[in-house]
Amino acid sequence: MQLCDEVRHTPNTLLVLCLNVILRIIEPLASRCSKFRFTPLDSDSASSRLSQIAQAEGVSIDKLVLDALISTSSGDLRRAITYLQSASRLSSSSVPPTPIRPADIQEIAGVVPDAVINDFARAVGIEVEDAMEVDDAAKRKQVGFEPIKNKVKFVMREGYSASQILSQVRRINFLTGPYFDC
Repeated sequence: MQLCDEVRHTPNTLLVLCLNVILRIIEPLASRCSKFRFTPLDSDSASSRLSQIAQAEGVSIDKLVLDALISTSSGDLRRAITYLQSASRLSSSSVPPTPIRPADIQEIAGVVPDAVINDFARAVGIEVEDAMEVDDAAKRKQVGFEPIKNKVKFVMREGYSASQILSQVRRINFLTGPYFDC
């Protein structure tokens, strides 16, 4: 209450509100506001800045970890820095410190691991390039409802978010094949 009294009696007061609002702001208030919209950073800028931060903080990360940070944060540098900080604390908590892996970043970010997404995408008929995958032609040629049903059961039992899985599968399909809305 004391702050409000001081603001009310100061002749030149600038009040700054930073809002991250999805809902509409009432028109009289909106007309007096400056609106700024921030777009996600491109991968090169985010990678450069994350590398600089990791080097300044003495955190050892490789290109795969940088890629995982950028993809899980969707270009939001604040979120990527938070993931990097959490991963650094996690890796340094063991003796000796363990290196940070892309899987660690995905776990911290709460996204479904790439291996699960790739298996699910293959089950629904989306071709996925995976350099780590051993060619298993018999597995890939399964068609029909049963493989899809089995993958859905597996995903449900693991407790992964359905919306997160659909979002990640959609991103894979958008990057590798014809775009579809799900």
